[in-house]
Amino acid sequence: MGTWSIVNPNPHPLASIDQTGKVTFADHSIMTSYTIQFVGTTAETKCEQTQLRGNIVVYPCTSPTPCSCSTNGTTIGSGTTSSKIVVGTHSSSNCSGGWSTSLKSGVDILRDIEFRNDGNIYAYVISANTSPNTRITQYNTFIGSCSDYFSVVQLGNNPTPSVTYSYTFKTNHEGETVEFSNGSSRYTYTTDSSGVAVHTATTNSPMTARIIYEEDIIDYGDGYTFHGVPVYQYGGSVTINANQTKEVKGIYVRYNTNTSVNNAAVVFDSYGKVWDYTSLRYDETDIGAEGRSLPSWVNQLKFVGGTYDMVNSLADNNEGGSGRSGSFTLYINGISTNKTFTVFQV
Repeated sequence: MGTWSIVNPNPHPLASIDQTGKVTFADHSIMTSYTIQFVGTTAETKCEQTQLRGNIVVYPCTSPTPCSCSTNGTTIGSGTTSSKIVVGTHSSSNCSGGWSTSLKSGVDILRDIEFRNDGNIYAYVISANTSPNTRITQYNTFIGSCSDYFSVVQLGNNPTPSVTYSYTFKTNHEGETVEFSNGSSRYTYTTDSSGVAVHTATTNSPMTARIIYEEDIIDYGDGYTFHGVPVYQYGGSVTINANQTKEVKGIYVRYNTNTSVNNAAVVFDSYGKVWDYTSLRYDETDIGAEGRSLPSWVNQLKFVGGTYDMVNSLADNNEGGSGRSGSFTLYINGISTNKTFTVFQV
């Protein structure tokens, strides 16, 4: 009988071969070339030992880019219109199909809402505001797998109306405390079930919005206690202009009592694979995260489908005989959180 084997690279944890010559490959994060060898015995060839070699190149798997979208409303006059006017703006990427809308809250003041290629949203205004005060109507928007909403501020029927400006902060967590500040005054709100907090003002100076949070203590009753804290893009703080919406996504990080939030670690074994007892955990499985500003011995650090699937993370083999550590900055959907965490290899 002859013998089949993979002779390069060695080791080859993502490839295997049986003695019929069938090769099986797991998903790869980098392009890898394999050399396959067959060695025949003298008895089999009835002549002399036979050796055959061949090369196979395996290419990395890539994940599809998710659909993303954004809509923002504007301020309109108090009366109705006989032609369509601009009531907001829109943008989207990697989304299929067209836009659709539904009323989210307030009086339905628009008809025949249209998303044009110039990036503006147009509609007829069909309801006049007879009150001297402004009113806000919100519309849900949908395209492909993405949804958003926009707010239209309609001025009151007042010869000298006072304009109300809105500042909308969006995140993916309900019940977070958001502080709006213009430098001299501070206003505190709690995000609703959609992760939204809105501040209104009669002046249009920019506002700074930031997440204020406290760490949670989580006792699972099995002898292990964990801490939990949200970590947000931009460090949880953004500047919002009048009648603008800013979105800041976050992940809820859990770490055990033996670490702190900045020292919660992603741990590699000596072969460069992430270990199961990595102390950095987070709950959202639909938000991508990755490490940047990595130590030189870490090739890639990605969190795919949540913390527990890190197949796209890898480091160099550690042949030094002792552990090594470093730090990295956590990015959420390509945006820095301004938070650093520990990476360690045994």
